[in-house]
Amino acid sequence: MNPVPTTYTLKSHVISGHSLLGYGNCPNTTKVNNTCCQWRVDTSPPYYMNQKQLWFTLTGHNHLGHITQNIMVDHYKFVLPDEPSQLQASGETPTSIKMNWLPPKNFAIWDFPPGLVYELLYKPNTSKNESWKIIKIGKNIGAHNLTGLVPNTVYDLSVRCRSAEASGEDMWSNLKSTLARTAPDVPYHVPNITEGSFEVKELSGSRNITLYWKPIPEEHYNGKDFHYVISYKPTYSLYYKRDVSEQTVEVMDIKYTFSNLNINTAYKFKIMISQ
Repeated sequence: MNPVPTTYTLKSHVISGHSLLGYGNCPNTTKVNNTCCQWRVDTSPPYYMNQKQLWFTLTGHNHLGHITQNIMVDHYKFVLPDEPSQLQASGETPTSIKMNWLPPKNFAIWDFPPGLVYELLYKPNTSKNESWKIIKIGKNIGAHNLTGLVPNTVYDLSVRCRSAEASGEDMWSNLKSTLARTAPDVPYHVPNITEGSFEVKELSGSRNITLYWKPIPEEHYNGKDFHYVISYKPTYSLYYKRDVSEQTVEVMDIKYTFSNLNINTAYKFKIMISQ
């Protein structure tokens, strides 16, 4: 630390085109302390938002003399925007959601030459441990049709932006977020049944047959009324008698037992999913 008391002055360059018009002193209303100064759009002199490069002159004074340093800031690389505004989800289908948003409110009237690049982040709302999927949207784009989604699923949807000349992860804006649910649809998957996945229990004059299957993951139910339907018929019959043989099974079950079947009759079973 320098033991000699030193004072500092920081001035901004007032530039028009390529000409230096003068210097702007540190606005007194925003001077935090003797080694800090802040320019804003509402100060005098103001923060010059449209300049690609910002120039400052820092001068230190003490009884031994003074020293001056010129500082250049590559302005557009360090602009940290607010979050995008008015994020909306619409046009939900079973596998897609349309997203629309506007630039940050302070960019709506600012001609920002580099432009803003956007990223869309999404994941199912129920998957707490699942990482965000990220789509790079591009520069100055305010809409995207998000596809490849799972039906009847609530999604966390977020958009963020940063200057097209910025590169650091710390230069992204905060997230603007919303929730949206995809539309329901017919099931896309069938239960997984392996050969021999049944059990037979013979009784006096009849038998019970228990079928086993691997359940469909909840994220693929595709609707709130998802359930299993099991039908059976003797192999010599041409039709499944739905009025007597169809059984609705609870979603979480992985087995079902048919009772009082004939001992000497071969049966054919069919497991379906419905909603």
